Amino acid sequence: MDFGAARVPVRAFGRAPLWIAFLALGYFVAHEAALLVPGAPKVVAAIWPAGGIGLAALLLSPRRRWPVIVPILFLAGIAADLWSGRSLLASVGFITANVTESLACAWLISRWCGEAVRFYRVKEVLALIACATGVNACTALLGAGTAALTSASPFWNTWQTWWVAHGLGILLVTPLIVTWSDFQDWVRGLRGERTLESWLFILAWCAVGWLAFRPVATFHPLSNQPYVLLGLLAWPALRLGQREVTLALVVLATLAVSSEAVSAGPLLWGGADILARLLAVQVWLAFIAAAGLLLTASYAETQSAERRSREGHDRLRALGDNLPNGMVFQLVRERDGGMRFLYLSTGIEPITGVSPEEVLRDPAALYDLIAEEDRAALADAQQASARNMSVFDIQVRMRKRSGEVRWVDISSTPRLLPDGRVLWDGILVDVTGRKREE
Repeated sequence: MDFGAARVPVRAFGRAPLWIAFLALGYFVAHEAALLVPGAPKVVAAIWPAGGIGLAALLLSPRRRWPVIVPILFLAGIAADLWSGRSLLASVGFITANVTESLACAWLISRWCGEAVRFYRVKEVLALIACATGVNACTALLGAGTAALTSASPFWNTWQTWWVAHGLGILLVTPLIVTWSDFQDWVRGLRGERTLESWLFILAWCAVGWLAFRPVATFHPLSNQPYVLLGLLAWPALRLGQREVTLALVVLATLAVSSEAVSAGPLLWGGADILARLLAVQVWLAFIAAAGLLLTASYAETQSAERRSREGHDRLRALGDNLPNGMVFQLVRERDGGMRFLYLSTGIEPITGVSPEEVLRDPAALYDLIAEEDRAALADAQQASARNMSVFDIQVRMRKRSGEVRWVDISSTPRLLPDGRVLWDGILVDVTGRKREE
């Protein structure tokens, strides 16, 4: 699995008329399907997919295309509402709330995370969660107000229904579309053992999800319960990636909200009627979606950081091993004042006669070779560098194990680590020949 930096999303669609037509049709169908099946047990009634589609369309388009995307979403939504028999006033109010929700969420996510959003970073997932909860809660007020004015619907009941259904649409549908938007990358991924593993996981996931939401009259501690799905979700999160996780979450939502446990009961979490059981499942889906997306992004970032660290270490090693008459090093000052080397290149041995392994085990193996009359100057230079975060450059004499005295130039740049330690990246060069000429 490639946990590298997130690739720029596919943006060619924003320039193609075919993409515009596809977006309008998809948004229209999402609205129309939800309005035609308003019953609580239906998937589209429990999850509002149009909100996720609208947000994904904006995130996959450069910001300069938003003035084109937003009217398309608005007109497609109005057409769906009017086609279903809603009044023009109600249609305008609801679609204004929908489009405002998508636009506000896209603006917040892109402002916080940049335009190349793929939900491979924890910051991007946190922004999505903030939109699904906070931004959605505000736009739900406009939708509930429209319902109260046009059809005398209970304000707070409508607000809750809107907030939960639209929140799930954002959490489930948006990442699914965004992560699967790179078709070329998706086609390339249809090869090898990873594809087989993905299919095995989906089959296992469907089986466990179906068993977990079967209506059971008497629950046993060892019976298959929905909680086990959170543990199973670690499989794609740590092995397969965000794409498989988003697909698994949408499949699970379909199984859960359309299950007999919700429509007829009993449900593990109780619920006297279908609306109470559906709400319990919706809340649980929001929790597992947030946990799954965060786990996958966190692991991907860790893997990416480790890979960058290895690449940086390899570059540092290559530089040090090929440096004539010198070596590169990393020296850290611990919070208790102690010094130790994190890395020395192999060039230290020809200069001093001491191997890098010896110095890494005991820094004194190198410090003891410095001429006594130069040790105080070196210590003062290091202290001043750590205090002022400034570069220090000093020449000192070192005595090789053979007894030969060598002049070396030590130049190093400090940086403060998050835990309070000071790390020097430096270079040591043998300048004995130059000193003799002088």
